[in-house]
Amino acid sequence: MTTNEQKQESECPVPITEMAEMFGVNVWTIRLWVDRFDVLKPCRNEYGEISFPRADVKKVETICRLTKKRGMTLEKVRKHLLAIEEAEAVEGEEPDETEEL
Repeated sequence: MTTNEQKQESECPVPITEMAEMFGVNVWTIRLWVDRFDVLKPCRNEYGEISFPRADVKKVETICRLTKKRGMTLEKVRKHLLAIEEAEAVEGEEPDETEEL
């Protein structure tokens, strides 16, 4: 394993297939979310395989919870995730999930 591959593996240790299995969704669903949500930052190895940093696992869990269990649209979820990122950057706190965006 080259140094670059080791760096890739340590920065993005969660393969897309594992992420899909964790949350009971299809791989193509996660790929769609990557396209729709700028907050997801996957990595690709030299073979084009997609993997995610551990921080994205929580974000995907939030997307699943808000879309599947709370019935939010992808646009509302996108706004919610951006609000979380802004709050973390400014205050270090997450906004209340019950707040309607």
